[in-house]
Amino acid sequence: MTQAEGVFMSDNANWTLPHALRLRRLGINTYQEPVIYMRSDCHVCRAEGFEAQSRVQVTHNGHAIVATLNVVTGDLPAPDEVGLSEAGH
Repeated sequence: MTQAEGVFMSDNANWTLPHALRLRRLGINTYQEPVIYMRSDCHVCRAEGFEAQSRVQVTHNGHAIVATLNVVTGDLPAPDEVGLSEAGH
């Protein structure tokens, strides 16, 4: 498991942490598996060298989960966002 220290998610548009990513709920049902969706050109994805199927710890509002990373190349989520499956919420 890769621990992404500093990979924080926020649904608040006023976030200020240097490696924070805005949370975007994508409405994807992955049954009971928390899945995080991050663009391949995201600064955190590039800096950490994340690859598909990496296990990452994600922190939001004082709660932490371990999610499987899916790297995407489309327009969603935005480069400064991270998408999370319904099981992660």
